[in-house]
Amino acid sequence: MLIAHAEAPRQTLEKRSVPDPCAAQMESPGVRGLMEERVALLRRGQVSRDRDDVGSPVADLSAGELSPREADGCRAESQESGEPVVETLEPRAVVQSLDGKKRRHPLRLARSGTAPPATRSRALKRRRGRAMSRSSVSFAFASFLAAGLAAAAPAGKMTSYPSGSETVSGYLVVPDGGGKKPAIVVIQEWWGLNDFVKQKADHFAAEGFVALAPDLYRGRVATDADTAHQLMRGMPEDRAMRDLKAAVAALRARPDVDPARIASIGWCMGGGYSLALAVAEPGLAGTVLYYGRLVTDPATIAGLKVPLLGNFGGKDQGITPESVRAFADGAKAAGRNVDFKIYPDAGHAFASSPDPKVFRAQDAQDADARTEAFLAKLRKGR
Repeated sequence: MLIAHAEAPRQTLEKRSVPDPCAAQMESPGVRGLMEERVALLRRGQVSRDRDDVGSPVADLSAGELSPREADGCRAESQESGEPVVETLEPRAVVQSLDGKKRRHPLRLARSGTAPPATRSRALKRRRGRAMSRSSVSFAFASFLAAGLAAAAPAGKMTSYPSGSETVSGYLVVPDGGGKKPAIVVIQEWWGLNDFVKQKADHFAAEGFVALAPDLYRGRVATDADTAHQLMRGMPEDRAMRDLKAAVAALRARPDVDPARIASIGWCMGGGYSLALAVAEPGLAGTVLYYGRLVTDPATIAGLKVPLLGNFGGKDQGITPESVRAFADGAKAAGRNVDFKIYPDAGHAFASSPDPKVFRAQDAQDADARTEAFLAKLRKGR
């Protein structure tokens, strides 16, 4: 659960006002937690991919208050870190298909035993010619499809940077072109640094940002709610904030980054951390949070320096509309730059969950458009 540093970094779970398994929460370390590439057989005429099963939405409650159907929320595509989302073709499938045709030709010729040798020879040559033609087409198609899949692979890579006395890692994507660029820290949901987070980083890089998504779980990625809950609870708050601040420092140190144009964004647990980072790093140029835990201390809210954009669900049982309005009212009363929007019919994770019962395409599209407009101003240096 998120607790801003300016408030009470060591506040216990029982003292926090709204229990939230999807919000920033860092306590004792530990817990359990790569996507295997699935090859696409060309003869089946389709490319398939391994995906983890998707669970139900979580309504920001503590684990003991969740029903089995509710305990799997904030879910993004839960593929484990390490491998890009690329299904490679298996050349053996093509060879087997061609070999099968070659084996059948002699059998057909044998059954036509009345044909003279010269006729059989010409027929065999014609059939072999057609087989070779089919072979060329098949291999050309395989090469084209493989090239297309390779082009769709994420452009980023894992990188390392110092965090205190440790060396930590994150997913880094650098856009093409020279000059100083804006940058963004992309903060994971409670599932970890999975493909959803990496694809978001890829997207922001395509928009011109140097994007860095810190691996807060140190290589662990959850594929079920129980593991995600344990990973989140096992992550010390001070360590997570240290890693996030180190990510900001790493971006500022890059020669291709404009240190005055660094933002942060997060969903669910990452949304809470995005706000916490804005509190801890008042020099950020902007912060976006999707249904992340909010701070409640009036002094902390009044002291915010970073422009904020927030997208929330009106039916979110953890980050309630009342808490969102209270934060926004307090911030605006203090003259802070805060733009929060509540989507009345949306619940928690409405813009990141692949569960069709949770994901709301129209609301997600609007929220993402708001985010794009907010970041576009930062990208242009306004």
